[in-house]
Amino acid sequence: MAMFGHQQHERSLRGISKSIIAGCLITAGSGQEAGIPPSILEGLSADKFVEREEAQKLLRQWAEKAPVKSTDVLLGRVRDEEDPEIRSRCLEALKAIVLEREYHADGFLGISMQEVEVKLPGNGGLVKAIRVTRVVEDSAAGQAGITEGTLIVGLGERMWKNGGMAMEFREQVKGTRPGTTITLQLLENGEVVRKALKVGERARHAGGFDEEDPVKANELAREEFFRRWLDKRLKQPR
Repeated sequence: MAMFGHQQHERSLRGISKSIIAGCLITAGSGQEAGIPPSILEGLSADKFVEREEAQKLLRQWAEKAPVKSTDVLLGRVRDEEDPEIRSRCLEALKAIVLEREYHADGFLGISMQEVEVKLPGNGGLVKAIRVTRVVEDSAAGQAGITEGTLIVGLGERMWKNGGMAMEFREQVKGTRPGTTITLQLLENGEVVRKALKVGERARHAGGFDEEDPVKANELAREEFFRRWLDKRLKQPR
């Protein structure tokens, strides 16, 4: 009986999904592109949690197909919807779309540094380098094995010969999109080695390198960005 009940439940969910998808197709084909398909709205306020969750997934899929238009539609629902469940779920979908389209964090490695002068192996002579003085826990640098005392002598194909490169290095990393792979040239045991690592994400208004928790700072920055975005638009005249 338990297995039969489970199969019945699965068939019910599949039926709900097919019904919602069919409703989406009918709505799209009838020119009602400006609104959320009624079948999805019904699912968002369904009695059963699993049905509301299924409708939420379909709402995201619908929004992602036309993010610019769906942003306005979802914002209208957040402003005017009387059903708190629908309003809350539209807000969640709106937040995801806005952050995906408009929020761009700075690149972040998670190190403090100082400029030093080092001698390259062979006849490489003296060059300027960056000595890592602190690594933020769980940062991109920490996860890549960068430790206090690591000597960075180049970024990509470029090595430094003049001072002031610490600021240049910081700005280059900051301007790199999070998730991008960069290559550092490190001086280890008298040899120059290359280390590839992915740039992390730094909150726009985060504090100093040494004090911040990158994960928490990024979460707070994303929340703050969306709050400001939403407040500004809710205050605008219709």
